[in-house]
Amino acid sequence: MKTASPVRCVVENPSIVGECPVWCPREKALYWIDIYAPAVFRYEPATGENRRWDMPEPVGSIALRESGGLVAGMASGFCFMDLESGAIAPIADPEADDPGTRLNDGRCDRAGRFWAGSMPHRPG
Repeated sequence: MKTASPVRCVVENPSIVGECPVWCPREKALYWIDIYAPAVFRYEPATGENRRWDMPEPVGSIALRESGGLVAGMASGFCFMDLESGAIAPIADPEADDPGTRLNDGRCDRAGRFWAGSMPHRPG
């Protein structure tokens, strides 16, 4: 006899490439990205609210900022994202001389520095 699975879908959110889940303990919310339908998402379990910010280009990773908002690794390099306005502020493009690459997987280290790797725009 089969028993019901304790796993359930809490957000119906089809993504092309959904990655980089980040839990925010202060907000009690989960952030994640869709790389190729570029967007950042935020889900708040207590209210069921799911929010979406469309991004202007592929986004490969995000991290929370202590001062609010996010830092992201994108096709054009590192940027800050203001969650109130949705504004994107470029920081630096470490591979500006190679337009065929984008930033991909990234995380903060224990000192709070955001690190990201790069890869071809579309792996092939």
